[in-house]
Amino acid sequence: TDETFLNFDGISYGKGAAVLKQLVKTMGEDGFKEGMRVYFRRHRLGNATLADLLAALQGASEVDLVHWAARWLKTAGVNTIGAEWQADGARLETLSLTQTAPDTNPVLRPHRLEVALIDATGALRVVPGTIEKAVSPVADTADTVAPVFVYPNHGDHAYAKVRLDEVSIAWARRSLPSIDDTLLRQQVWASLWEMVRDAELASTDYLDLVRRHLPGERNLTIVQMVGATVAGAIARYVPEDLIDSERSRFVAEARKAIDSAPAGDLKVMWARALISEARSAADVRLAAGLVDVPPDGLAIDQDMRWIVSVRWAEFAMEGTAERLDSERRRDPSDRGDRAIQRAEAVTPDAQTKDEIWERLHGSGYGSLHMGMAAAGGFWRRSQRDMLESFVPRFFDGLPNVFSEWEPEAARSYYTTFFPTYRIDEDTRARVGALLARGDLGSMLVRKLTETADDLDRALRSRAFATPEPIPEPGTEPDDPVTPGPTDSPADD
Repeated sequence: TDETFLNFDGISYGKGAAVLKQLVKTMGEDGFKEGMRVYFRRHRLGNATLADLLAALQGASEVDLVHWAARWLKTAGVNTIGAEWQADGARLETLSLTQTAPDTNPVLRPHRLEVALIDATGALRVVPGTIEKAVSPVADTADTVAPVFVYPNHGDHAYAKVRLDEVSIAWARRSLPSIDDTLLRQQVWASLWEMVRDAELASTDYLDLVRRHLPGERNLTIVQMVGATVAGAIARYVPEDLIDSERSRFVAEARKAIDSAPAGDLKVMWARALISEARSAADVRLAAGLVDVPPDGLAIDQDMRWIVSVRWAEFAMEGTAERLDSERRRDPSDRGDRAIQRAEAVTPDAQTKDEIWERLHGSGYGSLHMGMAAAGGFWRRSQRDMLESFVPRFFDGLPNVFSEWEPEAARSYYTTFFPTYRIDEDTRARVGALLARGDLGSMLVRKLTETADDLDRALRSRAFATPEPIPEPGTEPDDPVTPGPTDSPADD
């Protein structure tokens, strides 16, 4: 039962929908529709299997769908698609698609897709492409103007990650907002984010792109999607010693974006993003100014007020009790109860932390939601030194939590109470030591395995984004290379 509940996730739903879209692209829309009509007629008022579905679709397809399904539906992992191309002056000379798979699931799959080519004038051309092996040439490129940007999944038909080439990344740095196709613009942002997570683009470079281009974006879906990646980029993929400065730079940019955005949802999105990333006393004061005296056109809700108030308590700033009392009178609901509990848990006081710990692991809070509200306020990066003594107690106690608590409570405990700010080799070693025990239940093993993968990814991304050390005076090479006439500075 535990394993079953753990399997209802984004892979089941997101990948399922995406694979169906790839099947439509593979068969053609008319063939897919006809195959589905046959399927519904043949099995109306009855049960059917995957084999029945494939048999109905096969009659309308020239593709071996049994082989297709074996590659797509019975193997794990996701492929990464890239483009390799060369230009001869003003014309495109060669264009090939590349495909890779992770070492843990080295399966290459057949992809039918479209390749977007943008030239120096901003004109967009779309050509069809197919890849099944590691490399496949794209045939329909005769008389094509040399591109400045190539995206090998226009229309989002392939279930794959996209790795942009260096020329395309450089163009996106300068000109990403000039892509008129809204879906393509959104896909490019998503691919840049995936490249950060795969340690192929520095998190600091990505955040620079966000600060540079997102404030001028007017599509709500894109602002919401990209804005949601900022917290993860800063907290997990930026090197530890750069986190505070990157957060404050984003908060400052978000404050300017609030003033420039039109009244309504865009202002609200930027306000939420600012409040979410206000993690220093100075930035919390800036966020408090927004909720206390909102600028024209910005609607402030109670959730924003509570976040600011809890952060105010985290830094024990002057007037904390008065601010919390004011919001409690404004919101006497269950939400207010949980916010007050979270505010107590974030208090930077060792005795208070001890009391929260003992109650959470002892008599409890009367309900799972109240307990998780306290758990959600316990760990704070700003209080790291104070909290270090609790780290071994957390990891030592995990097996008992998962063997003694109800499954829903144990899952919530792990998700809410894990010290996620600790992205270091010590935390990775503690997770690995638990996994090596061999006597844990399936639910805890699944959680720890996912955490180990996430930590490995974060550590790689942080290392990739760590600046090279500046040589000490007198240690530079004797013969530094001087840029020649064909060299140009890196895009800033």
